[in-house]
Amino acid sequence: MMHAMTATNLSNGPAELEPGWARWLATTLIEQALTLDDSRPIQTLAAEASQRKFFRIPVRQASGDATRILMHSPPQLENNRAFVDTAAAMRSAGVKVPHIYAHEWNEGLLLLSDLGGDHLADAYADGRRDLALDAALLTLADIQKIPNGLVPPYTPQRFSDELDIFVDWLVRDACDLALPDAVFEPVRRTLLASARDQTQVCVHRDYHCRNLLMQPGPDAQGVGVVDFQDALFGPISYDFASLLFDCYWAFAPDTVAEYCSRYQAKNPGIERIHIDLIAIQRQLKAIGIFARLALRDNKHTHLRYIDPVIGRLSQQTRDYAPTKALSQWLSNDLQPAVQSWVSERNGAQ
Repeated sequence: MMHAMTATNLSNGPAELEPGWARWLATTLIEQALTLDDSRPIQTLAAEASQRKFFRIPVRQASGDATRILMHSPPQLENNRAFVDTAAAMRSAGVKVPHIYAHEWNEGLLLLSDLGGDHLADAYADGRRDLALDAALLTLADIQKIPNGLVPPYTPQRFSDELDIFVDWLVRDACDLALPDAVFEPVRRTLLASARDQTQVCVHRDYHCRNLLMQPGPDAQGVGVVDFQDALFGPISYDFASLLFDCYWAFAPDTVAEYCSRYQAKNPGIERIHIDLIAIQRQLKAIGIFARLALRDNKHTHLRYIDPVIGRLSQQTRDYAPTKALSQWLSNDLQPAVQSWVSERNGAQ
C-alpha cells in the first residue's frame, strides 16, 4: 500500500540519498536536461505501509523550479513491472498517474512526476468534501473503462484469502482469539457471492483518501492516483466502497446514503447491499493488514485506526442476516481485545 506523497506524510524532512541511488539520480537528471537544485532540500516521504521509500527531489529545468519523486522499490519485495504496466494502462484510460521518466530494474529505482501534496483527506477537512468526492468519481469511471486482460483477475480465492489476513493476523496473532466458523463462514460465503454476482471491471483496490490527490487549477478534472500497482479485474462496487467506507475518514451516514444513491443511479444492477458487503470485506482485510504491519514489520502507524473501523463494522454487519452474528462478536469479543492489545503495543514503544 503506497500512500499519497504529500506534505502531511513527510517523515523526517531533509534527507540524503544512498550513494548508489544518488549516482543513478544524477545521471538520469542529466539525461532529462535537469539539474538538482541544491538550494532546496531533498525530502523523505512516508510510505509506512510499504517496503518502498520515496523522496521529493528539487530540480531545475528550463521553465523554472520543479520537483520529481524518486521511488526505491526493492525488486525482491515489490512487483515493479506491474507498477510500470499498470501505470501505462491507467494512463491510456485518461487516469492521472505519475509519469515514469526512468527506471532501473536491478536496484528498483524509478523517477516519477510529482502529483502534488493536496490529497482528499485535506479536501475533506477544509470544506471541499463534495468537490473531492465528485472528482474521485470522475476518475473512478475512467479506471473502470480499462478493458479486461490488462490487469489480473480478482479471483474468488484471492478475495477469500484476504479475509484470512483479518482472521490470522488480527484475531489470532494480535488478540489470541478464535473466530467461530459458525459466525464467520456465512459471512465469507455471502461476501464471495456478492462479489461474484457484480459486473466485473478494473479495480484499483486501495481507492481512498490517502492515495488520491486533488489536482490544481479551475479546469482540473478528476484526481491524481497513486498505489495502483495491485489493480485487478473485480466487482464494480469495490473502489466505490473503498472511497465511501474509508478506514482513514468516517463520512456521516447521510453523506454515504446520498453518494450511494447517485452511484446506483449511474450503475443499474448495483444495490446498496452490494456496496455494503464489499465495504465489509475491504475493511476486514485492511485492519488485518494494519495488525500485520505492527506484528511483522514493527510499524505501529496504523494501530489507531483499527478500533474505530471495528466500531463502524459492527454497525454495518448488524444490518444483514448473514453478518448479524459477526456484528455481535466484533462488539463483544474483538473490540475489547483490540483495545487492550493496542494499548499494550503503544505502551511498549
